[in-house]
Amino acid sequence: IDEISMLDGKTLEIVHRVCCAGLMGTAAAGSHGRPPFGRLQLVACGDALQLPAVNVLERGWFFQAEVWRMMRRWYKLRTVELLHCHRQDERAFVACLQRIRKRTKAAVDADPREAMRARADLHYLTTHCAPEPPPGSVKLCAVNITANQENERRLAEVATPVHVFQSVDARAPFMGNDRASAIALPRNQQQDPAFKHCPAARVLVLKEGCRVVCLKNLQCGAAVNGSLGTVRKVQIVRDAPRGPADLGRMTEVRVHVAFDSGNTYVFVTGPQWIHR
Repeated sequence: IDEISMLDGKTLEIVHRVCCAGLMGTAAAGSHGRPPFGRLQLVACGDALQLPAVNVLERGWFFQAEVWRMMRRWYKLRTVELLHCHRQDERAFVACLQRIRKRTKAAVDADPREAMRARADLHYLTTHCAPEPPPGSVKLCAVNITANQENERRLAEVATPVHVFQSVDARAPFMGNDRASAIALPRNQQQDPAFKHCPAARVLVLKEGCRVVCLKNLQCGAAVNGSLGTVRKVQIVRDAPRGPADLGRMTEVRVHVAFDSGNTYVFVTGPQWIHR
């Protein structure tokens, strides 16, 4: 489980019960006396000093869950602390981030010297970090609306034609005799919670030369979740063969993305696309 701090205690209990039901075949999975996670080995990664679960006050931290205490009784729970920072190589900057990470509000309120050190760290960050990041760098945002506004601003700076792609549900059945709408999203599924919480945008706007980020691991290994790249070419292929012969031939769009790792991947769209 990655980012374990963002998993609340009650959800961890549900994971425990599901594992017991699947591995041990117990109808009352998770009841008293069952081994944690059905004896499935668990590796939890994360930092409890970073982001908590959104409902942690009502549902508790992961380490407050009963199954977490059970692991201490059933097994020898091993904790591995990672001390070396691989994302930053400036020692002063890393040390400042560590102090901010471990500092508590109570300590700042109780000790004037700690409050002074907190202000010094804040001053260091504001003067050390460049006011404007280098072109093409990633800006982290706390909420989606801020990220969308930043994406729209940067996309507007790219002086190439716009290509708009509409997301569809590949599981949807055919809709009448319209072959082009074979995988179109039915109206009764447009409010599907699965789409509401999907990380992919309902409508994706791209330009040649714009920066993109991969949202899932590609099976070919060309990129993983979080890989950054640049759209090098948007190729419109007329009368391209798609699927079984009875579907005929239709237009498809191929998006060539060069990832920063050096790999290039071509994404092929379905029949639902808009070009303007």
